[in-house]
Amino acid sequence: MPEESQKEYLEYLASEIALFEGRAASLADPSLEQVRQLSPKRILDLGCGAGQELMKFNDDSIELKVGADIQFAAGEVFRKLRSNAGDDRAIFINSAGEHLP
Repeated sequence: MPEESQKEYLEYLASEIALFEGRAASLADPSLEQVRQLSPKRILDLGCGAGQELMKFNDDSIELKVGADIQFAAGEVFRKLRSNAGDDRAIFINSAGEHLP
């Protein structure tokens, strides 16, 4: 990816995360509650984009959170957001779930 395109993409992802965080604070998510009721230890999010959905589990006791997406640059935004968490067990990969067999 050309450097200018990567910079624009990282800015786009950062703005998407900011929008998501603003919405997440004001909206209840029934699917989030369903997942929490299962008491998972690990989460795999396919097609996770910038990791917005995984961010909902940032403070939970889930041992491993894995996001999969085709854009490597998306992982850079997630890593920057998680850099102060002190937990290296977050893995970020990207793929389009609807294209999986």
